[in-house]
Amino acid sequence: VRGRVRALLLPSPAPRPKDGLRRRSWSGAWLDRLWSHLGDEDLAYRHLGLESALQRSLTHGAHVLGLLGASGGLDDAASKAPIVAVELPRPIFEDSSATGMGPHVLAALDFIGKVVPENRPLVVNLSYGSQGGPHNGTTLVELGIDQFVNSRSAVAPTAVVLPAGSRKGQESGRR
Repeated sequence: VRGRVRALLLPSPAPRPKDGLRRRSWSGAWLDRLWSHLGDEDLAYRHLGLESALQRSLTHGAHVLGLLGASGGLDDAASKAPIVAVELPRPIFEDSSATGMGPHVLAALDFIGKVVPENRPLVVNLSYGSQGGPHNGTTLVELGIDQFVNSRSAVAPTAVVLPAGSRKGQESGRR
């Protein structure tokens, strides 16, 4: 993944006064410099205080990120594409309806929109599990996702991939 990470956004223990959402971020260039200076990617993450995040890397999102980051020896566009990694705060998933997730998803899309140039094709994978609501495009988070995709798609191909297997037998409603 080294050299392909454009930015990393993770939850932070210190709230941001502007919007109350807790997060911290690093640019890919800064991470590359840190990795080069320390000589070891794992050591760089520990230096940033992310060791606990690495130790609990058995999440679905971490698995998907690992698949995206691995080239498998391929020399195609997807294997060379830049990666923006965003982790949503764990407490929002303790509520099985995930009703508090919306502001974090929209903040993540805003962050991604700022670090990925508008003229670049973009695929966003939201690996967040189940979420309550009608799943018919009328919730604020669904409307926000639609607005994000529609505004970027006018300039470059853009897609947001949502979890389909995490609905615990419920119909998703979105196609």
